[in-house]
Amino acid sequence: MKNILQFFLFALLACPATAQYAQNTWDGSSSDDWNNKSNWSLDSVPTPCHQVVIPATPRNPKLTSDVYLSNLSFSGGDLVTNDYSSNFIVGGAGSPLIYKRQTSGPRIFNTVYTVHNDPTKTYALQKSINTCAPIFRFEVQPGDNWPSDTGSTPGSITDGNRQNGRIKERSELSQPNMNIPFNATTDVTIWMAYSMYIEPGENVTYNLKDHYCFLGQWHGSGNADASWDFYFRGQDSLVLQTRGIDLFTGSENLLAVNRKVSTVSRGSWHNFVVKVTHSLKGTGAVQWWLDGIEQCNINNIYVGWNRTTVGYWKFGIYRTAASTSVQTDLGVRYANMEVGTSSLIDRVTNPRPLE
Repeated sequence: MKNILQFFLFALLACPATAQYAQNTWDGSSSDDWNNKSNWSLDSVPTPCHQVVIPATPRNPKLTSDVYLSNLSFSGGDLVTNDYSSNFIVGGAGSPLIYKRQTSGPRIFNTVYTVHNDPTKTYALQKSINTCAPIFRFEVQPGDNWPSDTGSTPGSITDGNRQNGRIKERSELSQPNMNIPFNATTDVTIWMAYSMYIEPGENVTYNLKDHYCFLGQWHGSGNADASWDFYFRGQDSLVLQTRGIDLFTGSENLLAVNRKVSTVSRGSWHNFVVKVTHSLKGTGAVQWWLDGIEQCNINNIYVGWNRTTVGYWKFGIYRTAASTSVQTDLGVRYANMEVGTSSLIDRVTNPRPLE
């Protein structure tokens, strides 16, 4: 049921090699503070686009916050980590070396995921391997189906991926192995931060209200509906909606409630931070920042299904197959996808760089 996809480099997202991985050497001329730019040869605090070198100096750098690097090497020096733990995310160029205080911080989407798309379409999912930020590009054209969806029998209980008489179209990544415990008495708060770019194109139009184009959904555990999602309509409308067990309609369905409709400019990167508290007792919450501006902050709601795990994040494109007259191609890019239970509030004002 899982597809293995060969990712392709797409030069459209590349930045010049000379700018990507410039060497930034520690000299400690001002202090032992990693975050003091005067201590670095480039007069700049290291970014994911720097190859960091720590030689022997009178004082070694000391970490006081999380850092994200492309590469780190030592030539006689050392790093004072203050109990920060290192976690190298295996992958190609652009996969950051992360020093984080949390022993189990947010997951960086890179190599641990499930692919949901048509593996014969090379345009469907691509990963940039020559940029400093982990960037994925998704594209869906009319008729692009995940093979696992095509076997559903019309009218059967497993026929959740057929709508309007057609199989839904998708190209997505997910991490269904998150396995975060969830129950009727303990709420679970999920944080995520990422950047998204919706490529210019035709309007996304549907004739029926319940048809949709998801650009990210928190999938319920099992076959349950999404606990919350972002869906895209028209030229630039992005809607955040939630679903709670208080609006259960039977047959694995929860009614969706629109929480915020915001405008996103196509052809531009936008920075997202989302905080959602899943709750089966009416003490849930949803908070969303777009480009550093709070879009909504809603409390005391139901979010999620009555399941033993809270579910998992899926991002990309998942949509109802439109009628012939309004079918259109759609391309979306995501960068620096972080998902977990640790706070990502710092990403509101300090999103991870895209270059």
